[in-house]
Amino acid sequence: MHLNSLIQLKDMELYLNASEPLVLCLNKKQHSLNLISESFLQQLNEVLDYIESKAVQKKAHPQQLIILSEKATNFIAGADLKSMQELDEQAMSQLIELGQQTFERLHQSELITIACIHGSCMGGGLELALACDYRIGIAHPQTIFSLPETQLGLLPAWGGCTRLPRIIGLQPALNCILSGQKINLNQALTLGLINAQIPALDLTNSEESSLDSIHQSLEELDKQQPLNKKVYAKASLSTRLSYPLVKRLSLASIRKKTKGHYPAPELALDVILQGFIHSIPSSLKLEKNTFLKLVQSQHTKNLILTFFAKNQADKGNLNTQAPRTLDEMGANAKIAVFGGGIMGSGIAYWFSNRGYEVYIYDLSAELLAGSMKRISDDYSAAKRYGKISVLQEKQGIQRVTPLVLADKNYTILSHCQLIIEAASESLAIKRSLFSSISPYLTTQTLVATNTSAIPLAELYSSVPYPKNLLGLHFFNPVSRMPLIEVIYGKQTSTSALNQAMGLVQLIKKTPIAVKDCSGFLVNRILMPYLMQAQQLFFDGASAQLIDQSMLDLGFPMGPLHLLDTIGIDTAEHVAETLSKAYPERMYVSFALAQLVQNKQLGVKNQRGFYLYPDKAATKEPRHVNPEAKELTSYNNQDNLTISTIQEQLMQALRQEAQLCLDEEVVANSEQLHLALVLGIGFPPFLQLLNPS
Repeated sequence: MHLNSLIQLKDMELYLNASEPLVLCLNKKQHSLNLISESFLQQLNEVLDYIESKAVQKKAHPQQLIILSEKATNFIAGADLKSMQELDEQAMSQLIELGQQTFERLHQSELITIACIHGSCMGGGLELALACDYRIGIAHPQTIFSLPETQLGLLPAWGGCTRLPRIIGLQPALNCILSGQKINLNQALTLGLINAQIPALDLTNSEESSLDSIHQSLEELDKQQPLNKKVYAKASLSTRLSYPLVKRLSLASIRKKTKGHYPAPELALDVILQGFIHSIPSSLKLEKNTFLKLVQSQHTKNLILTFFAKNQADKGNLNTQAPRTLDEMGANAKIAVFGGGIMGSGIAYWFSNRGYEVYIYDLSAELLAGSMKRISDDYSAAKRYGKISVLQEKQGIQRVTPLVLADKNYTILSHCQLIIEAASESLAIKRSLFSSISPYLTTQTLVATNTSAIPLAELYSSVPYPKNLLGLHFFNPVSRMPLIEVIYGKQTSTSALNQAMGLVQLIKKTPIAVKDCSGFLVNRILMPYLMQAQQLFFDGASAQLIDQSMLDLGFPMGPLHLLDTIGIDTAEHVAETLSKAYPERMYVSFALAQLVQNKQLGVKNQRGFYLYPDKAATKEPRHVNPEAKELTSYNNQDNLTISTIQEQLMQALRQEAQLCLDEEVVANSEQLHLALVLGIGFPPFLQLLNPS
């Protein structure tokens, strides 16, 4: 296929091919992603101006315009949020209007418009595609569709709330927009979001025959029903009559998930329902006005800051020389895990599920059998939720090799890229383990400890190459918690740190670099908060009031319930470690020690601050443990207000967080905020400290 260039702009180029369809190729130069900005919209208008004035001749049938991306993994990733952050209210309003007018112009043009979608089609990118008459999905692992705006405290305002219900139906559109869910190629075809799908193409070479499949697909569609301009169906009478029920059920579903802390889904619901029964212009106006209301709120600004922080942590270019794929690592895609308990087996599962060969060591065959059972359970859960296939489950389990420590089968260690120690939280045990494997370590082997509190400074002397020692602090459960604190100390090399950060990104976890100190970052900030909560309880405040106070702020779990979930004995152990490092402000209370002594350990044995008689109670405890209540003082603190408790507990978090920032334990307040969001469920729409 031969393509003649008609107009070349900064982010797009228009071609005319021999068989008459126009082809608009999108390619934002010097960027990995296509993003929609004011400049992008102006260029699209310029293309449409050109087509209307020169390229389109009056014919017996309308001319086709095929829109595709030259990027390897994305169609359009959405709006350029960074540039939008700099806009004042008037400029933001003008940008929303420009996007709406441009996409409506695309839809109303005499051209038959076809979006050929290869890779991620998100946010504004999907809104552009929705403005086209047809959408063709191109097979690729990263071809996904989503309108994620409500997750950022916004709503789709370039026509997403208006067009999606008219294309796939009201209820499916509500499901997509209110949840921000990602939709794969097969789901998109079933929903009617795309009209057809075709095999993978090489769209990076637009002058070759790679467009033939698109034309064949269009011919097939034309045979089924002649390709014409699409006209949106109006809401039926039955749909209108169902509105009260749809709204009531949707609101109940939203509030069950958000607990009323996220206004965007509720406002989006109103816009979609009202817009569906009104004209397109009226619906677009509703979108714009509601978007402008949301975008100015501090709630939304904090959510966007969290998004940017996570995106930077997940994708930041830390070391261009570090392998970025398993194929680059080749035979080095092997790791060893010492300790097959809950954390060790979780780590082994995660790496094996990402393609690594994993060797897991423990004291006996019996303990390893338990480890393999936990790994198998994690795979079964992933299969049950549709994340992996039966074959992937089988292959993943086969990549894990259990080894008994006493057999000293350590020669394989020299071929491992990474060795992770996940043994008991004992300095003596960790030192002994490192000493025993030291002869088998090479100058290239990364060695990591999964300790939650022991400083690296106390472990350097146990390894032959201290420059390669660091901490990889996974959070429990490994299969669900995205955060890994990457701990570096005075002797850890920059190369080792960069390799570890890149490796964490590669296995699809979120790395935060943390300077070595007792408790590191998350646990160090968390412990004063938990100690303040238990002190309030032992001083006589109601357990339910304490926990409800933080639930009302948006925390996923109250602090006393969290203590029970962690394990009161585990919390006491961490508190002991931190109290030695920070004796002026951290301590182990007598009452907490008494709970441990009395075997009131939390969820693990069904008795902690609360009673846990069944599985349901572990999620929502209702009854305070009388043995815990006996340890409280006779000072009646029930007169404490929710706001007073909230301020005391937030201040405990704030004070330690500021100290961590002052001591440069973490690079900036954005990374600190992200670590708390991912590590303890801190509400992403709140700010503990002012941004750096």
